[in-house]
Amino acid sequence: MISLFRRNIFINSILLLPYLFLIRIKTLVEPTNTVADELDGTLPAALLNSLQGDGFSQSIISILILFIDALLINRLVIKSHIGRENNLVSGMIFALLASILTQNLGLSAELMATPWILLSLQAIFNCYNNIKSADDIFLAGFYMSLASLFYAPLLLLLIFTFTALMIMRSFTGIERTQHLAGWIIPYFLVSSLEYYLDLPSTLRFTSFLQGFGFFGVLAKGMNISALLVLAGLLIILLWALINFGNFLGKKVIAAQKRISILYWFLLFVGIIAFSQAHVDYPLILMFNIPISIFATFSLMDMKNRIWPELIHLSLILLLVIIHLDLIKLA
Repeated sequence: MISLFRRNIFINSILLLPYLFLIRIKTLVEPTNTVADELDGTLPAALLNSLQGDGFSQSIISILILFIDALLINRLVIKSHIGRENNLVSGMIFALLASILTQNLGLSAELMATPWILLSLQAIFNCYNNIKSADDIFLAGFYMSLASLFYAPLLLLLIFTFTALMIMRSFTGIERTQHLAGWIIPYFLVSSLEYYLDLPSTLRFTSFLQGFGFFGVLAKGMNISALLVLAGLLIILLWALINFGNFLGKKVIAAQKRISILYWFLLFVGIIAFSQAHVDYPLILMFNIPISIFATFSLMDMKNRIWPELIHLSLILLLVIIHLDLIKLA
């Protein structure tokens, strides 16, 4: 299957959609109906309320969002030249990792935020050695601000975007103002629209201002299956840290800076995970963004092409076991 996505051609990109339908067939047969709560951001609450009771439509939308995510990740890797070859494997790996846990099969605020995060990362990457990058500097903040409207704890990524832009270029005072304006404008537009239409304010900062605490899943009490998920995530993160030098090796400076920014992103998502008391499994979707790219680096470096296929088959087998409830990870 991986060999199918080694070639960067249009038809293979489209094949990611049926691939997603196949690995997420459980959510179509047994749709998950997600209900908005007070911790959801403004936009996901509106969408979930409009689709309340319609689990099938929620499942279709979640698949389409993941398809867009996969395309954006592939575009990010190819356009930024951070991989040794142009392929579509990163998007495929992201889609697979995002579908293994049943808790991540439904429509969630975190999932709805992921396309905007990827667009923000692309804008940041575009700023390297680019004199005319005012639009990308603005859009990096604008897109990440939109992501925070879906999932409020992402407001903490304001520090990340400033850090990333300082890594990519000499970040001047005017550029910092442009970037900050990108962050402010989405909130200004939403509040202005509500004021103009005489609607009650729906901007929800509860999950950000009142949500600080120590790691949501731990705060709720962890069972054995949750501990296994956490242990698996920690092992993957440790693997990524150990391979930091390998991923940067024999890369040009631009690629090295972009890869280091992905590590900074991992760090800030980790800070969100440990500083928000209500954090749950869907946050793993954000960890999966850089992890899927790093996994592709390792898979493509394997000299024997049978090993990537075996690893992919093993992940598919794990997905089937979990989806059939042979191993319960509730």
